[in-house]
Amino acid sequence: MKILHAGSPRPLGATWTKQGVNLALYSSHATRVEVCLFDAAGGAEVARCDLPARTGDVWHGLISPRHAGPGTHYAFCVHGPNEPSGGQRFDATVPLIDPYARE
Repeated sequence: MKILHAGSPRPLGATWTKQGVNLALYSSHATRVEVCLFDAAGGAEVARCDLPARTGDVWHGLISPRHAGPGTHYAFCVHGPNEPSGGQRFDATVPLIDPYARE
């Protein structure tokens, strides 16, 4: 069962629409971005999926309303180079809070 579709690169962050929750995250050096969904208490991870689309440097996806809605707890796991000498410190094992979150 597919829970993510391409969605839209704008606006950045999580946005509730009639079609579900659109997620958009800017990262010019990421090689892959996953969204992690958590239970209502925010403790247990219940799903992890790749954001399926990239427009320029914006990774994005639309989560079906069956799987997410207003108040859903989520984080991003971002894959990319771990080259501190070049200023890149990606670690996909660490869930990141959405830098565009409004609440």
